[in-house]
Amino acid sequence: MGYFSELDLKNQEKYTDCSYHGFEEQLLWRYEDLMERYSLLSRTGAPMHGEDSFSKNDYRYAPMECFNTLSEVRYAMEITREDLKERCDVTIDCDGNVTDCGEEEKDPNQISLFEVVLLPTWLQAAA
Repeated sequence: MGYFSELDLKNQEKYTDCSYHGFEEQLLWRYEDLMERYSLLSRTGAPMHGEDSFSKNDYRYAPMECFNTLSEVRYAMEITREDLKERCDVTIDCDGNVTDCGEEEKDPNQISLFEVVLLPTWLQAAA
């Protein structure tokens, strides 16, 4: 039986991806979960401020169920947004839209492969 056999096609239908997800994807999921938690708390009439105090790492890593006030969830969302910006070059605006800053050219003065290899051959200049 080869790799592209009919048995393999049947097994691919049952295949689930068990690989680890990237750091950026995990942070985006956390931000989405925090947004859902915020909307749930605001619908149920949760208080704005509470008596609990968490450290910055608690806000970063604690499960969503630990946050019972709107300010706690909002602060955890801000920390997640900062982590996405600093570590993954991903910006999230107030509406929840994701912008990848890595797509932009970081240094406009940097020479590209196109300018080094292809452009001189097209202009018949020395490379």
